[in-house]
Amino acid sequence: MNVIILNKRLFNEFMTYNFIDDTNVESQDMLIVSINEFYKRETWYQDDYNVNSYFKKQHSNVLIEHFGDYREDYIAECIKKKKPTSGFFSEYKAKRMYEFMLRNKEKSLAVLHCGAGISRSGAAGQFLWENFGTVPYEEFKRKNKKIQPNKHILRLLNEQKEKANKFSSVD
Repeated sequence: MNVIILNKRLFNEFMTYNFIDDTNVESQDMLIVSINEFYKRETWYQDDYNVNSYFKKQHSNVLIEHFGDYREDYIAECIKKKKPTSGFFSEYKAKRMYEFMLRNKEKSLAVLHCGAGISRSGAAGQFLWENFGTVPYEEFKRKNKKIQPNKHILRLLNEQKEKANKFSSVD
């Protein structure tokens, strides 16, 4: 599987240029992970562009998620202080993303995006390449030069993989 990580603007342009939308996405030999902002009513700078996904509904090969880009120490502090954590990448979201990747691991292309195409989609893309990638690491890095994977997201995805492996080895 070839893994391409884009920012939201380039992702939307890529989909539009290739005439891919809700009507034909399931016929494509690709998996798509669309990571959008989590809507927070009190955030004055947030607009619909950053919250809404290019795709209007989930598809068998499209995963639409909404969560912010937070470091583990900030998340731990919020949990400790009992602040809302609904905009964080959670164990539930990691399980859902991992299972989606497993179901679509035979696709030849993975296209992922988040707002900047650096941290959130970088983590998901790095995990996807490490587990299902078919191109050499040098090619993956050349195509995705700007990624700086979010450690929290990578950790939760790897934990889901470990849990799944543990469960399947019990059989």
